[in-house]
Amino acid sequence: MPPTAEKRTSKGPAQNPGSRTPGARSNTRNGVSRSSSSSSSLLCRTCLRCRTKKVKCSGTRPHCTACTSSRKECKYPEDARRSGRMTKDHTRALQNEICILWQLVAERELPTQTQAQTQSQLGIIGPAGTPGSRGGDVLDSPDSEVSVPRQESSGHHRRDSYATTHGTGNGSSPQDVYIVGTVTEDGRVQAYGVTSTLHEPATVMPHEGTLLNTNSMADDEEKKARTQIVRDQLIANAAIQRQKETSLDLTPQVKQNIDFDGVEPAMAFHLLNLHWNRQHYSYLLTYRPAIMESIITGGPYVNKLLLNAIYYSTSLYCDSIDHNGTNSRGGRFYQRLKELLVQEIDQPSLPTAVALLLCGASLVSHGKQSAGWVLSGTAYRMIIDLGCHLSIDEVQQRSNRDNNGTPSRITAIEFEMRKRVYWGAFMTDKFQSLYLGRAPALRSTDVQPPKELLDSYEEMELWEPYRGLEDSPRHQSTYQPRLSYAVSTFTSLLRLAEIANQIIETFYSKNSMHTPMEDLRQMKAAITSHLDDWESSLPSHLHFDPCTDPTPPPHQITPHTTYWTLKILLERPFLNTGHLNFVSDATTQSHGEDSCTTAAVKIYSYVKAYHHTFTLRRAPYLLCYAIYSAVLVILRQSWHDRARLAECIPFFWSALIELQQGCNAGLKKPLSILKALMTRLGEDIPGLHGLGRERKSRATSNSVDGVGGFAGDINSQLQGDALGESFNTHLLQSLDLDFLNSEQWFNTAGEESLLDDSMYGLFTS
Repeated sequence: MPPTAEKRTSKGPAQNPGSRTPGARSNTRNGVSRSSSSSSSLLCRTCLRCRTKKVKCSGTRPHCTACTSSRKECKYPEDARRSGRMTKDHTRALQNEICILWQLVAERELPTQTQAQTQSQLGIIGPAGTPGSRGGDVLDSPDSEVSVPRQESSGHHRRDSYATTHGTGNGSSPQDVYIVGTVTEDGRVQAYGVTSTLHEPATVMPHEGTLLNTNSMADDEEKKARTQIVRDQLIANAAIQRQKETSLDLTPQVKQNIDFDGVEPAMAFHLLNLHWNRQHYSYLLTYRPAIMESIITGGPYVNKLLLNAIYYSTSLYCDSIDHNGTNSRGGRFYQRLKELLVQEIDQPSLPTAVALLLCGASLVSHGKQSAGWVLSGTAYRMIIDLGCHLSIDEVQQRSNRDNNGTPSRITAIEFEMRKRVYWGAFMTDKFQSLYLGRAPALRSTDVQPPKELLDSYEEMELWEPYRGLEDSPRHQSTYQPRLSYAVSTFTSLLRLAEIANQIIETFYSKNSMHTPMEDLRQMKAAITSHLDDWESSLPSHLHFDPCTDPTPPPHQITPHTTYWTLKILLERPFLNTGHLNFVSDATTQSHGEDSCTTAAVKIYSYVKAYHHTFTLRRAPYLLCYAIYSAVLVILRQSWHDRARLAECIPFFWSALIELQQGCNAGLKKPLSILKALMTRLGEDIPGLHGLGRERKSRATSNSVDGVGGFAGDINSQLQGDALGESFNTHLLQSLDLDFLNSEQWFNTAGEESLLDDSMYGLFTS
């Protein structure tokens, strides 16, 4: 058959001689069978031989006159103009499959050492304690081998181009994102995966225009330039918004026109400024430029629910506001928040998700653990529903550009806010899991947005204690303003949250009891390496030695105490009292005890510096957990070893009392644990002997004088000790007297079970 004939046959399947099209109606006149159905119209009117020879064809079926006379095979090809064509959706789906296959091939051909280093930087631990893939165990299975011909020139270049364009070391690949969500035709982010009946095909596929890109270096430079433009826009916008905030103090009439949901403007700005000074720096959950601009202009990034969440959470930090009781001002903020939640719950939005996270964290630390846990869980679900966990900013920026072709300012602000909301929720989830002893809700295997915060305005901003706080004049006058380093502190704490998640899932889940011992040892060594890498790679400006360095802002101390807390949390299961004690021998357990003791002393030094400079009434609950962890370490020491840690005991006692009187009112159980500790140490340490007997007689008097006398006795016994100043009448007078007088305070019948509690969760029973 001539080449031209072969080319034409490729247009579609040929019709076999004598074959009938299904459903056709035959006409047998003159022995010729013709199809009159619609399916016959899919065939050409001329046969293949006549078309090739370019002669007139009679068109009779099944054999034309020319083919019959020459006794040649007669075939009628399919008319490509009328045949069914693939839709755009089918084409995109096939292109997406090709991209995913190329990604699998590229990942499989990475050198083992390079792949391990890359995944180690991401903080990923596989099932066996070695670096693994985000995608699970598929790539590690021998059955999943993909065999493709190697091409030294074009094939290798295409893989490099793909990795440059799609491999995001700071987030997930676009192909991963497409599995769980896309951007719809009108630019909305949808969080419905490909298995959902609500999944809409993406109008702009993540690979479109990049799969065959042969200029990977130019594409990478373009991406860097585009990112720099967005960064400049965000920083400039943050500076402008901060100037607008400053101008509000000079224009009181503008404040009067702002709707603060019934709160006086002066009180509202007092609470907002206190929030930006303390709670905001914990996880950078609230994006200040977007929220403050929306407050002033009525924009979309704040609602009354978020305002009341800020009011309530900040009222716990404010001594001038009573936050105990339903009728108190702090209680009214919480009641108002619950009223507004009914209206906002069926309309998920970023402000509502942030409000739930803020309120949930505040409730947990204030003693309402169940309510806080439920609200936080609702926030996590809302964040997923909004698609904040998707790394699709590049895709959406292509379809949301201004006339100059650059991403618009509003779009850039929303992307930045989405990243902060997701990663702030991620850290809240992991650290709240430690605090409550419950499994995390946000899975680390979900698709995640980039961790890099482009708006770094707060990195070099000066921080000093908010003067609205009722700290002592000595603290306000002696503290020199220092750089906040908010973004780098956020990044370092985020890495610790990822390590904490690994520790919880590996050693504090039910599966840990069924994991082979060798695997447990390997995983412990891998996580230990991650912690060591965190310490060695910490930026120099975040280093802090409590013995020699001036005290940095409070949020810069928290990563250090959290690091040493995780060191304890990693060692505890393998000690002789741990649930994985069968993994380690006596020598290893002894080294683990020494490591925990060192960590407890380190926590003591950091908390002491924190307390001396800022007091602990407004400390975050993550610092409470560090103190609790250190207390448990001392509690489980032998009597001889506890004697050398005696100076830590009165300080931790005072610290927990002070924490309980501030924004961490839900610390009754940790206080009872420390009470048991002091009861046991009273038999060995001079000056504390008989403390347990005097405790009951003083407390039962149910008078402030009795409590004050109790504090005075302790102070007299600690004369000559620099820590004695930590015990003062004011602190003990403000202690929860109902708790002091309760039977729980005196009853030591369940002390042994108390001492065996796991440090995974302050409220574990």
